[in-house]
Amino acid sequence: MARTIAATQGDSKNAHRQHRLAAIGLRNDGVIVGASNLCCRHKCPEAHAEYRVTKMLTANSTVFVVRVNRNGQLAMAKPCHGCQSYMKNNGVRRCYYSINDTEYGVIIL
Repeated sequence: MARTIAATQGDSKNAHRQHRLAAIGLRNDGVIVGASNLCCRHKCPEAHAEYRVTKMLTANSTVFVVRVNRNGQLAMAKPCHGCQSYMKNNGVRRCYYSINDTEYGVIIL
């Protein structure tokens, strides 16, 4: 539930978008951190929620990524290859992502 709330409370500049995407990270010391996608005219990894949340994590952390459509349903939120590489290089061990309201995927990094 917290993952969905984080996505729906994303950057207000994203209000025009068809969806919102957020990443929640669970550090190995129990601290929870979160980030949402930023509105960016250029495709840059620094705007991705997964990239932004990974900067706040420690080794052996877990990341959860969700995409919420305007109608409130979950949608595919699989991280791009760049974000997957960044998470792996920074010690993230697992990434769970939404596929739809009833399915999720997992990437072992």
